[in-house]
Amino acid sequence: MPVGCPWFITPAMRNLTPAFRNFLDSDTDAGNVTCTFEKDTRRSQAYLDRHHIKGDARDIVYVKHGAHEPEKMLVVPPSTWTRDPETIAVGEYAYDTFSSADFRIGEGFPFYDFVYHVSGKSSYDMVPSIREFYEKLGKDAPEVLDREKIEREVLLGLMKNAMLAKTPEKVLMDVFGINRNKVQYLKQLTRARYPEVGKDASAEDGGTDSLTS
Repeated sequence: MPVGCPWFITPAMRNLTPAFRNFLDSDTDAGNVTCTFEKDTRRSQAYLDRHHIKGDARDIVYVKHGAHEPEKMLVVPPSTWTRDPETIAVGEYAYDTFSSADFRIGEGFPFYDFVYHVSGKSSYDMVPSIREFYEKLGKDAPEVLDREKIEREVLLGLMKNAMLAKTPEKVLMDVFGINRNKVQYLKQLTRARYPEVGKDASAEDGGTDSLTS
């Protein structure tokens, strides 16, 4: 069964928190890292010059598999397959990285639909795919409510029904678990949201909607 392995790419190790830059077997402040790949062109160029080796310092990577493991030098030259699609002849190959296969997120902007739409695309197809998604989304797309807005809409809907049924304020205070001032404030919001309720739709509000502090 394949096991996922997260990779973190950063221009400097200190940009990562200790949990993501320290090895599991570290003697102090152990983290979650099992292997590091680091580039140091100055150090690499000094090594090439000292040993009179012809090569590109940018191709040298320093690999370490643990806090107490020796560092190893690995040469990773540019791949000849890393080419733009426009330069590839029929029958030739190109190396590319595909986007995430799936992704989920909570309320708000429809990120799941967005990532589902762009998943499985090469980097060259990513920009056209993103543009296509926004074009389909359009200006007439239904509003995506966050959790707070949804809860407020539900609350105002319940208050509207209670006001139309002329539910006494004392009952509303007990049902919603709020004081009289907050009940009257909810009534104001409900009347603004549902004009059909009317100012005289509730009972026992003392004939006023004024709030007291």
